[in-house]
Amino acid sequence: MILASLRDLALREELVSEPAFEGKGVAWIINIDDGGRFLNLVSTLADPVSDGKGRKQRPQPQLMSIPRRCGRSSNLEADFLVDKSEYVLGIVPEGKIPSKRADKSEKCRLLFLKLITKAAEETGSKLLRSAVAFLRSEEQRVACAAELNRNKWASNDLFAIACNLELLHHDPEIRQWWTVQANESPNPEATLRQCVVCGAQCVPVENHDSLRIPGGVTSGVPLVSFNAAAFEKYGFSGNENAPVCRPCMTAYVEGLRRCLNERYANPHDASEMMGQQAVRLSPDTTAVFWTDEPWSLASQLTWILNQPADLKAALLSPKTGKSAEKLEGNFYCMILSGAQGRAMLRSVHTGTVAEVEDSLAKYFNALELDGVDSDRPMPLFWLLKSLAPLEKLDRLPPKLPGEVFLAAVLGLPIPRLILSAAVTRNRAEQAVTPARAALLQLYFSQINPEVPRMSLNTEFHDAGYLLGRLFAVLERIQSLANPGVNSTIVDRFYGAASTRPGTVFPQLLRLSQAHLAKVPANRNPDWYRKLTGEIMDGFPAQFEPTLDIAQQGRFALGYYHQRQAFFRKAPTPQSAQADPTQVLNEGDTQ
Repeated sequence: MILASLRDLALREELVSEPAFEGKGVAWIINIDDGGRFLNLVSTLADPVSDGKGRKQRPQPQLMSIPRRCGRSSNLEADFLVDKSEYVLGIVPEGKIPSKRADKSEKCRLLFLKLITKAAEETGSKLLRSAVAFLRSEEQRVACAAELNRNKWASNDLFAIACNLELLHHDPEIRQWWTVQANESPNPEATLRQCVVCGAQCVPVENHDSLRIPGGVTSGVPLVSFNAAAFEKYGFSGNENAPVCRPCMTAYVEGLRRCLNERYANPHDASEMMGQQAVRLSPDTTAVFWTDEPWSLASQLTWILNQPADLKAALLSPKTGKSAEKLEGNFYCMILSGAQGRAMLRSVHTGTVAEVEDSLAKYFNALELDGVDSDRPMPLFWLLKSLAPLEKLDRLPPKLPGEVFLAAVLGLPIPRLILSAAVTRNRAEQAVTPARAALLQLYFSQINPEVPRMSLNTEFHDAGYLLGRLFAVLERIQSLANPGVNSTIVDRFYGAASTRPGTVFPQLLRLSQAHLAKVPANRNPDWYRKLTGEIMDGFPAQFEPTLDIAQQGRFALGYYHQRQAFFRKAPTPQSAQADPTQVLNEGDTQ
């Protein structure tokens, strides 16, 4: 079903009107004259631009509709008209390949020349004859290589050939020849099988086209691949285990490329980009999504990673608070990870567009925190980083980024793994960050809706939540008694207080009495005594000896909510019996 929906996406958006061709970035154009003499080398690489953080992005080549590449792996096989420098000129950037493999480069060059020579003989095209003359002339190739060596180029840059600036792969006669060649069956006597996508009898493709997926090799990896005997069944070998006809393979791959590539050109207007429909959640994990009906937020959903405020504004109408369009159609999502030789499909999920918009609204509501602007929700990128040691996403458990994304977009149940990760980082860092507090709110909004959300709730009497509040009060008393103290009780005791309160809090309460004696009168120590007593009234005769993982999560929320209440407002002697949110003391800042 997923491959069929990707094929339908490609057909609906007319991405495969010419199945024998595909959109690829071509970095260099070799310009020759009618006699095959080298004229000049044209670079299509755009000037690098800043990403807004002082870093320059890698220059991107111009997207062109080129003959579909063969998808070679370890075998030597040339692409038609557009290929790497090793095939076009028989050279590679200095230092990339040892000199002992020079014979390989020459074999690659001859394969590229052989294919173009065949096309020139069968079509009689003057453009192709000019290209053959250039490729056969060592003098002209050396001249081209000399100019190329004065520039920086990569071993995987693609090179195209133009005759007097007329690109050969754009010529109608040449494109027609290649279309016929690409549609020929490589083995007419092959056994017909039923395509698992369309159901038609076909000769299955031997190798599926590769996709550039984060985490995979730069040359690309296939989505469908049986590269080990463990994946094969019923006596079938290789891709016979999942037979797919060439039209369906071409279409589903192009549909995925359209979603993954942020610079995929509109087939009706090459100057317009179609908009990426994928979110890179970690160095090797990507969420890819699409719909079977047009949806205005399809490409804007990527904003959840770094621009959630824009997504929230686009999601809701400012007048009615509801979506402005009629929501129809299904929503599809794949969580992919790149590997050395193939793409790993971690999970597949489906829903409706209406369910996605409803889930996003609940997600943004669950992230609202006291002290954080509700119109500027936290980026998903921040939330994921808050769970990673040293904020390095490659240290997260493989499934965790996808689980958070699916909880936000499809409202899927949040696994306990998220709770465990947040609690573990709180203990390790001896702190509860806004991002982890927001994640805990998101978790408990599904598991236990009674847990307070957004701000302090003095009516919630869960033991973990109350202990967290009490810990924040004791920290506040210490800071008032010893302004600027280097090491607070949080720095020393957060881990123990959130896991073994019975062994820590009696000591902390005794310590707080000494601290209260030092609190200045203008900071109202009596109010803090009263608040401590009110919180402890919710406890049984003794403190809980230990807290389970869920109670530790509520401890973190109680601590965070109570601390935010202190930062917002504080009591004065004139309002000793009043709530601390009544008066803001000058100098009380977060």
